Order: sequence, then structure tokens, then C-alpha cells
Amino acid sequence: MLDYNRIENKFNNYLSSCYQHARDICGYSEISKKNASLYEKKVSLISSSYRHSLRVIKGLLELNKLLNLAKSNEDLIKTIGLIHDYGRYKQAILHTSFDDKKVFKNKAFKNHAEYGYLLLEEHHGFERLGIEEKYQPVIGTCIAYHHKEDMPKIFTNEVAELLQNKDFEAIIQGSYDFLEEEINIIALLLQMLTDIDNIDNLYQFAIRQGTYLKNNKINEIQSLKVTIEFKNAIYNENVSVEKLKNYENYNFIYTLWWTISTILRNLNFTGSLEIIENQKILDKVYAQYPVEYYPLINEIFSFAEVKLIEEKIKLNKDNIYIRKKERK
Repeated sequence: MLDYNRIENKFNNYLSSCYQHARDICGYSEISKKNASLYEKKVSLISSSYRHSLRVIKGLLELNKLLNLAKSNEDLIKTIGLIHDYGRYKQAILHTSFDDKKVFKNKAFKNHAEYGYLLLEEHHGFERLGIEEKYQPVIGTCIAYHHKEDMPKIFTNEVAELLQNKDFEAIIQGSYDFLEEEINIIALLLQMLTDIDNIDNLYQFAIRQGTYLKNNKINEIQSLKVTIEFKNAIYNENVSVEKLKNYENYNFIYTLWWTISTILRNLNFTGSLEIIENQKILDKVYAQYPVEYYPLINEIFSFAEVKLIEEKIKLNKDNIYIRKKERK
């Protein structure tokens, strides 16, 4: 049986070793202050990843309740939340960057999720954290796939309802040759993780963008506009990342419109929208921007609150899933 408290203690020891590793790489000490700026950047990235994981744990526990899943699954869910970005810590230490495309450009793995799985499975990460072999295939798959488009998915209320009140630990066999019910559990856990991960990523995106705007004042703010064509593309779910920067007078507002609409539209569960509404996540995101930009961003936040949250919750109040798709 998973013992989250024991795993958390071992993880905290690992976290301490990451800070020490960052010191050693930089040759930093309180006396010499050598490479202080580089060291502080690494520490900031390590700390931000850890805080993100704690917020993800909190969101997963709330979603677990909203989905009527068994309380006995909480240690498994907390463990996945705690280590889902395991690869970020070494990434921060070795590369001082969370830009996956840059860091892993010529690597066998494509992103921090796959890197984290490699560290856990092949570099004794599971053993370091005291995670029993029985749980490693399910947890490892959740870590590896949480940034993949081809992750296992279910989009039917019927399958999700079959998992309600089930003790996942009792079903898990401990092999990568997964049973059908294990695949359903992995799919559900992955969808929960990606929803909560993306909700917090939206908040972090706003912090970064808001901080930049506070430190880099834009002249002639009122000249920043979003074209009607772009707005209609957002309203009709018809704009891609590739096309984003081709719009006339591209600016940060385009990115904001696209990021909010894309994250909210790709959420899986009605419960995820309820978390955003109940915890006033959009208000917190909005508050990250300097007040002088409010007239420019009010429209996308109003659209998101009404069309992408309130109306979708009403439409799907009796559904576990926001949308139905064929299982991949």
C-alpha cells in the first residue's frame, strides 16, 4: 500500500539534494557568492516547480471529490501530483531553463515528462522515493504521458462511472501489460492530471506575462488591438499556434486570447470547470495584469467566463465529461 507521507519525506530529501547540486554546479557559497545570479535562477526554477506540484496536488484532491472517486485513492493521486514534473528539477539544475524545445532538441526524449519518466524508471528515481514496484507502471505511465497528445483517453460517462468508489490500488497489478480496467484508471488519472496541470499553467502564464508588462512598459497601449478576424477565429475554435503570429500587428493580447481559450476548451471534466469557477481562478489570472491593460483584456475574460465556463457547466451539469469523443 502506498504511504504518501513516507514518499513525501523522501521527496523532500531529494529536493534538498537538488538545491545542493545547483550549488555545486555553480560553485556557489554564502562566502564566495560565486555565480550568484546563475545559482539564484536555478533555485528559482526548482522552487517554482515544487510550488506548482503542491498546487496540482490540491487541485487533484478537489477533482477527486467532484468526480466521486474513492478517498482510498488519495495517496496514489497525491504521489502522481507530487512527482509529475520530476524531470523539471534536473532540467533546472543542468540547463537553467524550462524550455523543452530548446533543452531537449537533440535528445531521445522530447519533453520534461518523458525525461522525468527516464529518471524515475532507469535512474533509480522510484527507489529513491520509496515507491513500491507494484505502482511504478501506472505512476510512470502517468508521468511519461502527461504532455503527449496520444495518451490513453476515455470520454464516456459510463466508463468513468464504473471507476467511482473503486479502490485503484486493489486493481493495479504491477505490470506494464495493463488490464483493461487498469488502462481506464490510467486514462482517468491522466485526464485529471492534465486538467489540473493546465489550469495552474494558465495562472503561471499570467504571472510571467503580467510581470513582463509591469517591468517593460509598452508605449501607446491603446494602439494594441486584436483583429476582428482573430476574435472570430477564437470564438469559432479556428486558430492554430502556427497562424497566431501571422495576424496583423501581433502582440501579447493575441497570445492571451489563444492561451485562455485553448486551455479552457481542452479541459476534460465538468468538475475542472467547477474548480475554476468556485476558486475564482480567472479572477486570479486577471489580477496578474497591470490595471492599465484591463480595457484591452476585458473582452477575452468576459468571453471565457460566460461562454467557456458558466454556459458549459450548465450544459454539462449531469455529465462527468465536458465533451464526448471516440476513445483513442
